[in-house]
Amino acid sequence: MLQSDRFLNLFTNYKSRSLLCGAFLLTLAVSASAQKIPGTLSDDLRDFVQTPAVPGYEQELAAKISKRLESLKPRTDEMSNVIVTIGSGSPHRLIVAPTDEPGYVVSGITNDGYLRLQRLPQGGQLPLFNELYSAQPVKVRAGDKWIDGAVAGVSIHLQPQVQHPPSPADLDNMYVDIGAENEQQVRAAGVDLLSPLAIERNAFEMANEKWTAPAIGDRFGDAVLVEVLRNLDPQKLHGTLTVAFVAQQWTDGRGLDRMLQNLNPDELIYVGRLSRRPQPPVGTEGGTETGAPPGFTQKPGSGVLVGVTDPKAEFSGLAAELKQLATRRGVSLQSDFSGPIVPPARRGSLPRPPLPARSVHLAIATAWPSTPAELLDGHDLADLTALLESYLQGQANKPQAVAAQPMAEPKAPTRPATAPGNEPS
Repeated sequence: MLQSDRFLNLFTNYKSRSLLCGAFLLTLAVSASAQKIPGTLSDDLRDFVQTPAVPGYEQELAAKISKRLESLKPRTDEMSNVIVTIGSGSPHRLIVAPTDEPGYVVSGITNDGYLRLQRLPQGGQLPLFNELYSAQPVKVRAGDKWIDGAVAGVSIHLQPQVQHPPSPADLDNMYVDIGAENEQQVRAAGVDLLSPLAIERNAFEMANEKWTAPAIGDRFGDAVLVEVLRNLDPQKLHGTLTVAFVAQQWTDGRGLDRMLQNLNPDELIYVGRLSRRPQPPVGTEGGTETGAPPGFTQKPGSGVLVGVTDPKAEFSGLAAELKQLATRRGVSLQSDFSGPIVPPARRGSLPRPPLPARSVHLAIATAWPSTPAELLDGHDLADLTALLESYLQGQANKPQAVAAQPMAEPKAPTRPATAPGNEPS
C-alpha cells in the first residue's frame, strides 16, 4: 500500500506540473499574439504623409515606423532602412515599400537671407513639380525641427507687362523666404547647405473614402505594410518573411539595392506608386525634345494594380498566382503601366543586383501623382492590405474604409436688434 500511495503521489505531482507547464506555455503564446501594433491604417497613413522625407533624409519617418513596430524588434540600418524579419527557413520572401518623396535641399544662401535650391531627385519624370512649388508654403529642416518658409512667386498682376517673365520651372528662379534678412540669420535659425525642404502638407479625408495629401502616393505602401504586420499571425507563415521600409528609392533605388544585396531573397513584392518611364536624354537613341511619356490608365477605385512595362501582356509567375488569389477573395486586380522599380545602372557604375525570378510590383491608382493634390481611394488601400494578408497567411482582416464625418454647419450670426448708425460706440 505504501508503494502504491507513493506512485499515486508522484503521478499526481507530474500531472499537475504538466498542466502548469502547458498553461504557462499557452499564456506565453496568448501574450505574444496579443502584442498589438498601435494605431490603425488611417492613423498610419495620416502620420506618415505628414512627415517629410526627402531622399537621404528619411530618419524621422524611419523612427516613427520603427516605434510603431517595436514589439517586432525592427532593425534600422545606416541608410535608414527599417527591417523586420519573422520566421526562418525557405522560402525567403521580401516585401518592401519606399519611404522617400521628391523634394529639395538648400544649395545656397543669398546675402539677403533667401535660400536657393537643388531638387532631389535631379532627374525623373516629374511634370510641373517645380511650378507647383511656386508661391507655396514649405517646411525647411532646421537642426532637429522643421520651420516654415515660402517659395517666392511672380505677381500675376505684373506679368502682362513683362515680355519674358521668369519661368517657375527653372530652379534658378526659385527663392525661399524663411523670414531672415541676411545669411547670418539663416544659419542662426539652424538652416544650412543641404538642409532638406518639402512642401507644407496636411492629410485630408474627403467624401466617398478618398484621401488627399502631398506624397500620399509615396506613403501608402508604408501604411499598408504596417497594417499587414499588425494583423499577421507568425504561426501561419511558411519560411522567412522580411518586411523592409526602404530609403532613397527616388535616387536610383539605393535602399532596395541594399536589401537585395544583403538578403538575396527568393521572392520580392514591391508595394509602391506606379512610376513613369525615364526618358532618354535628348540626342541619344530614343531621346526627343517633345512627346509625352507613357501614361497611366487606371483611376482611383480600380482596386489593386500590378505595375508592368507592357499592360497588354498576360500575367505570369507570382503575378498570376496573386491574380488567382484576388479572384477567390473578390479583390479586383489588373495591370497598369509602370517603369522598372530598379532603374538600369548608369554608365560607369557598379552592376545592380538582379531581381528575383519571382518578383511583382503592387500598387494602387492615384490621381494627379507627385503633385500637392495627389488623391487615392481608401477602398483600394483596404483591397491591397487584404490581398497581401491572404497571400502570407491564407486569411485577411480587411480594414474598413471609414467614411469622412461631415463638417458641422456654422451657426448663423446673431441678428442685430437695432439698425446701424453713424454715432460712435
